[in-house]
Amino acid sequence: MRNRKTLFASLVIALFLCTLPQAFAKVWYVKTTGNNANSGATEALAKASIQSMINSTDVISGDTILVWGGTYTEQIMTGNLDVTIIGSQGGSRTIIQAPDWASMTSYTFVDQMNWNGAGRLSSNKLRPIVFANASSSVIVTNIRGIDIDGSTAYMPEGATEVFAGVAYRQSQGLIGGGGDSTYIHVRNIKQTGSNSNALNNTVGVLFIERAKPTMKNTRVTGYRNFGIGSI
Repeated sequence: MRNRKTLFASLVIALFLCTLPQAFAKVWYVKTTGNNANSGATEALAKASIQSMINSTDVISGDTILVWGGTYTEQIMTGNLDVTIIGSQGGSRTIIQAPDWASMTSYTFVDQMNWNGAGRLSSNKLRPIVFANASSSVIVTNIRGIDIDGSTAYMPEGATEVFAGVAYRQSQGLIGGGGDSTYIHVRNIKQTGSNSNALNNTVGVLFIERAKPTMKNTRVTGYRNFGIGSI
């Protein structure tokens, strides 16, 4: 009987420890009318930038970031953070617009983006608007209810780097959702010039290095070369 009680107690403790991340998970808030000096802990204390919220030391794996409708001009990188980003709060769509091309961060992947030859990628450098850049396949990155627009990047015709609307490296998770407002729309991922001979360097959604997210209700429109790619 004593052994059974000890075993039962051990199981209860193990289950409790497994649920600790979920028990302490928090919800954070971002609004165009917010302020990055705020904590983001409540709607009244919302931050103004999605990336500022992600970078907060208060945000831990398992947390959710709610983003109100409106336009956010920024480049997003989540890294090794288990996070769920849900846009289109408050009744209108959340739009993430690309910053100016020259101000966007470029990432180099020598081996992971090795796809050479005529008509293929001409560079191993990547400029994504939204990037789940994880170094482990156990990282979960969920994004829902967001439009991602590349028209404001003004990508030059001669650029050789790969321009992506959404990119996942190693990370798993869910892109899009099941409800009317939770879909993802990636659009205008292309050179802004009219050169019909531009290099094949744009992709709506790109997966590299064993990324394995699930896509649900995801739209890719207005892309220059290919809508969805996996390397």
